Amino acid sequence: MATFGVLLGASSASAFSNYPDNVPNGRDSMGNGRCIICHSSDAGGDARNAFGIAFMNNGYVWNRNLAELDSDGDGWTNGQELGDPFGDWTPGGGAPPSVFRARPGFSNNEPGDFNLCGVAAYNDCASAGGTTRGTCSDSFSGSGRWTCGCGTGSSGDGYRRTGSHNWGGGAGTRRYVVQLFPDVGCTDVNECSGNPCGAGIGTCSELDPAAGDSCSCIAGYSFNGTTCADVNECSTPGRCGVGTCMNTVGSFTCSCPMGYGFNGATCVLLNACLANTDDCDANADCTPVGMSGWNCTCRNGWRGVGSATNGTGDLCADINECTEMAGICGVGTCRNSAGSYACTCPSGYVFAGGTCQDVNECLADPCGFGGTACMNTAGSYTCTCASGFRFQGGTCVDVDECAGNPCGANGTCFQSVAPPGGFTCSCNTGYQFTGGTCRDIDECASPEIALCATDASCTNTPGSWVCACNEGYTGDGYTCLDLDECATGMNDCSPVATCTNAVGSFSCACTEGYEGSGVTCRDIDECTNGTARCEPGETCVNRIGMPYECACARGFVRDPESGECVRTCGDGARTPGEECDDNNTEDGDGCDGTCTVEPGFTCWTVDGPSTCLRTCGDGVIHPNEECDRGEENNSDTEVDGCRTDCREAHCGDGVIDSGEVCDDGESNSATRPNACRPERCEPAFCGDGVRDDGETCDPGGGAPLDERLCAECTSDAGVMVDGGVDEGGGGGGCGCATTGDASGSFLAILGAWLVMRRRRRR
Repeated sequence: MATFGVLLGASSASAFSNYPDNVPNGRDSMGNGRCIICHSSDAGGDARNAFGIAFMNNGYVWNRNLAELDSDGDGWTNGQELGDPFGDWTPGGGAPPSVFRARPGFSNNEPGDFNLCGVAAYNDCASAGGTTRGTCSDSFSGSGRWTCGCGTGSSGDGYRRTGSHNWGGGAGTRRYVVQLFPDVGCTDVNECSGNPCGAGIGTCSELDPAAGDSCSCIAGYSFNGTTCADVNECSTPGRCGVGTCMNTVGSFTCSCPMGYGFNGATCVLLNACLANTDDCDANADCTPVGMSGWNCTCRNGWRGVGSATNGTGDLCADINECTEMAGICGVGTCRNSAGSYACTCPSGYVFAGGTCQDVNECLADPCGFGGTACMNTAGSYTCTCASGFRFQGGTCVDVDECAGNPCGANGTCFQSVAPPGGFTCSCNTGYQFTGGTCRDIDECASPEIALCATDASCTNTPGSWVCACNEGYTGDGYTCLDLDECATGMNDCSPVATCTNAVGSFSCACTEGYEGSGVTCRDIDECTNGTARCEPGETCVNRIGMPYECACARGFVRDPESGECVRTCGDGARTPGEECDDNNTEDGDGCDGTCTVEPGFTCWTVDGPSTCLRTCGDGVIHPNEECDRGEENNSDTEVDGCRTDCREAHCGDGVIDSGEVCDDGESNSATRPNACRPERCEPAFCGDGVRDDGETCDPGGGAPLDERLCAECTSDAGVMVDGGVDEGGGGGGCGCATTGDASGSFLAILGAWLVMRRRRRR
């Protein structure tokens, strides 16, 4: 039996290896084993891809039906991607009409433009009219058209063919339809019309149709086969001699160095001094002599130590005026420099006339308003000042009696000039001079000054006061009016609540269809509170702020005559609202009793009942799966594991996963006291809208409610319950106060839950 199994396996492998030969270009699928044409990998043996499933369902036969399918859903049919758009190719019938384009089982692998001109079976341009002048142009791009037109050097309708295809419609419409036009032929084009050689620069001569035209160009231009183009004269070496050649349109020019000029052909010498500036000393001037000679002459402050012309140079030495002309700076200090000298003069002197000269400072009246006389001295001057002034900083300045700030920080001191020695104080607004300084005035203590409104408060400030309207009023403090918090939006009413203004305040009330304090309003869900009434086959649909409605459940449709929801699931025809219909209402076969695809299955419908295949557990994540680690690794007990129905770990799976405090599976409840809440797998908490053990009330809302709502909730002793706020904002309205011995266990669970929420928040 073992041997038989081996032989059977070998036979199967051999049969599978021949499958690529049953589809066009199947051996060109970009792999070693070529199994990737039908499988998810080149090795084969794994799950089939979208094309592999369609190939299997078609009986492993290539035909038009399989060619016209778009298995991977990328907008290209299997035939377009494999090079046989119409399913004409048969195994052993030769090469397909086109080369391999893309893999039809992978939506991320798409072909480019399907060029019909490259397919000999469709391109008849070359044989049209028995001439080769027709050129095929393809413009597929979804329209599928190609034309044959005249070639270069000719014009006319030529041998025109227009092809089209239609990928939609019924059988027989997926073929190319060819529309023929009269063979009017092609006529030679006179390329010389329009003067292609260029206006004024060339003369066009018409040649035979195949050769085109020719141009006879003027000087500076040459014929490049199409038109007269500019000749680059600078390509000739040495064109400008010592200069740089720059090409221009139809000519050229030379950029010549200093001393040279452009004569229309090259650079020629014009000024020997400009062309030989390095031959003279840097401190000498060059004088041209004739066309090629020059002389060098030393400048002022320099002395020549040699003289020559035409290249030997003139050497110039600096003259030291400080040693050769003693006392040249007078009282100043002489400092020699290259070609000159400078005098550093002491204070009161200025360099003028080549030496240091005394400055008469009194000419500028430096003593100012307080001075009575100025006397010039050698290099300086002195001032005689009037009473109340002193000589300081080169002038007479007033003695500042305000330097000690006698008026304080809130006043300004003004010094008296005449007579000197006095000052006055000017206090800032809101201050008065008392006690020898400027002090603040308390305007709020004098109502006749601070005229605040009755519904406002007065606050004294340094130098002034502020009037502010009391809470619930608006205005500038001098006039205060009641603030309509409802009209201005300055309220905390819920968006689904009605705001009512009152003098200095406001109130909130939930609108119809909602319940709560008005600050917090919750939709009344008739589908969960037990007030909804729906017939068999109907499902309750809650509408926010509106009455509920009864809609037909999955697998049911409403009978237009009776108005009742009647079952359609199980009739073998997939109707709107059904994911599948396998002609029965049994569970466990891939399509359950509500015509919903069961986890771990893939279902498809062509004509008739749906076909379902199991996929969960094969290690491949299919479109209807959240995860798949294989049958051995999928688990319904592992923390954070992939479940056996190929769903990720989730609240309600009966396993306490990461981020969950509790998980009782189907026992999770949003309405049962003390149950694990199903939304986030957290314990029952104050504010969940359910009165659990140890709570005297729970208005819900999930967040602390204000003191107005707490007036509705009191303990058994008649004492108002505190508004208990937890760190996570999940407090419960009136605080959900605990009573009796039950409070200890509930608070312990709630404390643990709060610790978990803080950790998750971090």
